[in-house]
Amino acid sequence: MRIFRSGLIVLAIVVASLAGVRSASAASYQLCLALDGESGQYFMNFLIQGNAVLVAGDRGHGGQDDHGPLFGALSHAPDTPQYMELGVTVTFSNGGDFANPNTENVVFRFFQNGAITYKRWFSSSQAFTEGTVSVIACR
Repeated sequence: MRIFRSGLIVLAIVVASLAGVRSASAASYQLCLALDGESGQYFMNFLIQGNAVLVAGDRGHGGQDDHGPLFGALSHAPDTPQYMELGVTVTFSNGGDFANPNTENVVFRFFQNGAITYKRWFSSSQAFTEGTVSVIACR
């Protein structure tokens, strides 16, 4: 009888947790950014686990050569209390006809005054670019 009750409790917990699950296709992006003066739109969702803030999403929506999935993490270094950094890597999902690098690295800095800047590079042998970032409507 005790095993039967335990089974019912576990079943109730599973059913209750499944009731709150949303379809992945129904989820919209939580933050969408565009680089000012350069091509590149970044569509991101965040996952918080313990002290880690992980990000996943897309660069672009397809149709252009430089689109693909992105992943990264948010950090707040004790030596830089005036901003938080979000580092992402994009892996381009092109059909093999894209002559440029196949990965991109971007570090976004979120300042306490609301400003957002970026530093972007494709490989360590190339110079990075810097600029400001705009928040755009997620679509």
